[in-house]
Amino acid sequence: EPIPAVPEALYSILWIHSHPDWINPGLLAHYKKIYCISKTFINKIKKMGFEAQFLMIPTNMKPARQEKIYDIVFVGNTKNNAMRKVIRDMGFSPYNIKIWGWGWRGLIPEKWYGGEYYENSLLNRLYSSSRVVLNDHHKDMQREGFINPRILDVLASGGFVISDAVAGIN
Repeated sequence: EPIPAVPEALYSILWIHSHPDWINPGLLAHYKKIYCISKTFINKIKKMGFEAQFLMIPTNMKPARQEKIYDIVFVGNTKNNAMRKVIRDMGFSPYNIKIWGWGWRGLIPEKWYGGEYYENSLLNRLYSSSRVVLNDHHKDMQREGFINPRILDVLASGGFVISDAVAGIN
C-alpha cells in the first residue's frame, strides 16, 4: 500500500527498527531524515541512494523486583500459525513455562498457554518474575542485524534473556 504524500513543509523522520525487507527506495524517498538500529543495514540504505544514521532501540521498561514465578516465559505470536523454533527447541520441558501470544492454543501444551495478550504496561513485572525470557528474531531482522527490542526490555526490567544470534547483539 503506497504511503500518502507528506506535506513538503513537514520535516519527516523515519526510524527503521524492524522488518528491513519492507524498506525500499520508494519508502525512503518520503523522509528527510533516516535513522536505523542496524549498522550493517545502513550500508544498504546508502546503496539505495539515501543517508542514514545509527540510532539504537530504546526501552521504557523500569526494573521490577518480583518473586520468581515462572521458569521460562515467551511473549510473541506464532509465525503463520506455526511453531516458532525457540519454542519447538524446548521439546516437552518439565519446567514451569508460560507463553503469551496469538495462535498458540493447540500448538503447545495447554498448561503452557498464558493467553493471547499480555498487558504491555505490566511486562517488566512478568520479565523480572521469570528465571528466563526467551527471544527470537524474524529472519529478515536476524539477517540484517536488527536486534529485537524485547532484549532491552527484558534486561531493563531486571530479567534474564536467552536469544538466537543476531549481528551486533554483543
